[in-house]
Amino acid sequence: MRQPLLVVFWKDAWMDFEVSRSDLSSAKEVKVMRTVGWLVRRTDEVISLAAEVNVDDDLLRGVTHIPRSLVVKEEEVKYVGPPSQG
Repeated sequence: MRQPLLVVFWKDAWMDFEVSRSDLSSAKEVKVMRTVGWLVRRTDEVISLAAEVNVDDDLLRGVTHIPRSLVVKEEEVKYVGPPSQG
């Protein structure tokens, strides 16, 4: 099964460790993150990208799940295949 290599740009959430109510009114800039990986799942709600995919079986490593509501843009990366062995 061919899995496209994608770059997904998405809006990140953040957490303040300690903040007063008056500080909440100060505007924070929403950061756009960039994640690169092999597309292993796409639903109406989530895009899942794997950092590593085993070529012989179903093993995935480093899977990031991005809610589709946060996605700004997706771009497919041209991948020509693994280097020849030998």
